[in-house]
Parts: sequence; C-alpha cells; structure tokens
Amino acid sequence: MNTGFLGCSECYSQFLPLLKPLVGRIHGHARHTGKVPARAGKAVRFRKELESLREQLRTMIEAEEYEKAALVRDKIRDLEKVAEQAQAKQTED
Repeated sequence: MNTGFLGCSECYSQFLPLLKPLVGRIHGHARHTGKVPARAGKAVRFRKELESLREQLRTMIEAEEYEKAALVRDKIRDLEKVAEQAQAKQTED
C-alpha cells in the first residue's frame, strides 16, 4: 500500500522501531495524548497520571527540589499501592 498510513497491527509492530524515534523528535514524546474509548478511560487516565507524576519527579530531582520530589514519590507509591490492591481484588473475583 502506498497511502502514507499504517494499515494494520502488523504494520505498527513492524515499523515501531523506526517510527517511535521519529515521532519523539517531532512531538517531543512518543505517547498517545488523544481521545480514549470510554470503557478503557479509567485505566488510561490512571496510567497517564502515574506517567505525569514520574515526569514531575524527574524534573524535581534534576532541579534538586528534594522535598517536593519526596511528596511526589509518595503520591506515586500510593497510586501504585491502589493499583496493586485493585488488581488483587480483580484476581479474586
């Protein structure tokens, strides 16, 4: 196909190693920031929240704002603990 678009999941798998750095250079990152299906929204929002907090943590550590970084680190740990508990509960059901 010569459309300039990726066609199927196999295309994404095959071209990911080539496209990810390119997309990263163009957009500054290679993560999805668009719309998310409603049924997947909660999990995606949770992952985005964790990703955002981890980025804040890196920034604060680089700026040597260690007290603020510790607060963010604690938030990350709390969210990860909630995720583990939810996963354990889901496994039980």
